Amino acid sequence: MQSRRTALSPELASEIYQHHMTKLFFPTLVTYMSSGPMLVMQLAREKAVSYWKELTGPTNPAQARITHPDRSVRS
Repeated sequence: MQSRRTALSPELASEIYQHHMTKLFFPTLVTYMSSGPMLVMQLAREKAVSYWKELTGPTNPAQARITHPDRSVRS
């Protein structure tokens, strides 16, 4: 796995998350994703995204506390 630190501009964050543009949380998402440095990773394995999602658990903090209590979750 390769990784590097970078930052997203609000414009790039808006482009990346455009599929959420109609959702109420979109402005907050763009602000958060462009608020500071991030770690970008290149995953190299078959079905890497589904594997990573299983590894990290649910994105909904309430659901994650129930289904993955052993993982650190921000709320």
